[in-house]
Amino acid sequence: MGCRRRTKNRTETKRAMVQLRFSDCFATTVFRLTIVSDGIRNQKLDWLTSLGTTDVAIICATLLGPVLAVQAQKFLERRREVKERRLAIFRTLMATRAAILSPAHVEALNAVPMEFYGSGAKLRQINESWKLYLDHYDDRLNYNEAWAQKRVDLFIDLLHLISQFLGYGFSKTQLLRDIYSPKAHGDLEAEQTIIRKRLVALLQGEITLPLAIKEFPNTTSEADNLSVPPEAMAPERVIDS
Repeated sequence: MGCRRRTKNRTETKRAMVQLRFSDCFATTVFRLTIVSDGIRNQKLDWLTSLGTTDVAIICATLLGPVLAVQAQKFLERRREVKERRLAIFRTLMATRAAILSPAHVEALNAVPMEFYGSGAKLRQINESWKLYLDHYDDRLNYNEAWAQKRVDLFIDLLHLISQFLGYGFSKTQLLRDIYSPKAHGDLEAEQTIIRKRLVALLQGEITLPLAIKEFPNTTSEADNLSVPPEAMAPERVIDS
């Protein structure tokens, strides 16, 4: 019995020593982890506090650079497209200065208030000039040479403002005089207008076709030539022999 008690006491003693060592190791490990975590936290705080203005700017540029570059490219592309449309309108108006009735001229003229819309001083001047030119056509009932000359002056004013806005140095005299327009084109346009108006008036019954009889056919002489003498109409006599 004595031997068994001594063995049991030794076993309990060893178990207690193992538990003590395990608790010491665990406490040491926790302490070391705490020190390491504190060191890492302090390093992070030191790194954040050591950042300067240059470092912050570099970080912001790295993160926001691609986004800002894409937005800037889109902005430049939109400005380029607007300028191209405005140049197309100006080229069309310049090329059709002598053909104001052409569909291309009318289309470009109607696109002016849309493509040159804006709050700038020059854009407002262009829209005001376009409005004056358009209002002048409402007074077409008083058409005469003075009306036609004023129409040309208003159109040249509009064209001059657009050319200055787009960076061209044309003068009003250049816009008015430096133009090639064959006389045959003007005559052809005028003749086509006259033909179209007269044809419409004829179809609507407003005018009639003028008829003039210059001579009558000579029917009497032809009847005489074709008439048969009475002797030829008599029956033929048959003589028996």
